[in-house]
Amino acid sequence: MKLKKLFNKNTGIFLIVSLIILLTSCNNINDSSSLKNKEVTNINDIKDVVIEENYKEAFGDININIIKAELDEERPWAQLNISDKGEIFGFAPSNNGKDTETFIYDINSNKLETIYIAKDDYEPIFLEFNEDYLVWEEGISTESNMNSRLVIYDRKEKTSKILYNHDNISMAITDDYLALGNDYVLWSSGEADDNANTTEYKIYKYDIKSGNISIFKEEGVMPVIGNDFIAWLGPNSDRTQSEIYYNNLKDGSISSIPTEYNPIYLAASGDSLVYSEFDGNSKHKISVYENGIGKEIGTSNTDYFEFSDVSDNFISWRGTDKVRVYDKKLNKIVDVSDEFGAYATVYVSNKYIVWNSPVITDPQLGKKKAIDQGIYLSYLHIINIDDIEKK
Repeated sequence: MKLKKLFNKNTGIFLIVSLIILLTSCNNINDSSSLKNKEVTNINDIKDVVIEENYKEAFGDININIIKAELDEERPWAQLNISDKGEIFGFAPSNNGKDTETFIYDINSNKLETIYIAKDDYEPIFLEFNEDYLVWEEGISTESNMNSRLVIYDRKEKTSKILYNHDNISMAITDDYLALGNDYVLWSSGEADDNANTTEYKIYKYDIKSGNISIFKEEGVMPVIGNDFIAWLGPNSDRTQSEIYYNNLKDGSISSIPTEYNPIYLAASGDSLVYSEFDGNSKHKISVYENGIGKEIGTSNTDYFEFSDVSDNFISWRGTDKVRVYDKKLNKIVDVSDEFGAYATVYVSNKYIVWNSPVITDPQLGKKKAIDQGIYLSYLHIINIDDIEKK
């Protein structure tokens, strides 16, 4: 787990709330009047009782493959995503005289392929992928500002290019968020207007074939892409809070998804849109929206739902003390780690679940080593769904 992102993740809920406040206070013209077929989507909030169990209770006897995330010369690395093929997309920060490397590690062959080297201390933050491309954001921070850029990698041609630079960003502005379609990339980015004391957020679109960049949405953040939809957060009609906008790609319509609280996180895979909400005080909720129906997965007054990944079968997130995965088929929340929840991130595909735990379990010693190396040295715990023996 990258050290910078660990601290950002622990305060992520407040960063997003700040982002939404800035978004809803923008001075741009409200573009909700341009929505086609704008109607509030009808949602039946199914409140099934979702059982929470640890992974042994939920999955039965199961083999967990554990590997030490360390390259040669004692260089630790971190996972950024995982595919159904068993590809772990990861990176190792600059250390021991080596530049930052982004790579693909195959857990089946135990082979690692370096695909990109950054010679200027930029480090990946998050990554999206499909069969043809990888795209990721990488950043570097100074005392008062940070710089970020988006990199795209062509898996067939084995070439990479920087498609967007965002320099001298105020620390008050959150990271860029990105989504990868079949032949395009969406991302949101904020620009501060110091004179007006506001921040203007826009969603941009990069056409991979033409190389053109255009504005997809004048006011919006956190775009996500599903099979037949694009969703994002934007200001509601009276600009008092954020709202989820749902673009149906089959008919071109755009509708809003009603929520009880302020939506703060979005993720998508296949037909599923996952979102979490925060009431501004202590109430948190996470739900999944599929085919016009919203289903509440969990609520809490003490735990937040900062999810890191979603697949067709699973939804994963980290809370204040545990790392959890929601199994759609079992309709169960599965605790995969309750010992090092504050340190772990869990990624899911349809076939794999992978999360990390610190090699050095003493918090002070682990933190000191992480500062020296720029990253926590971790074990990766990998579950292959094919190995699950159901009770």
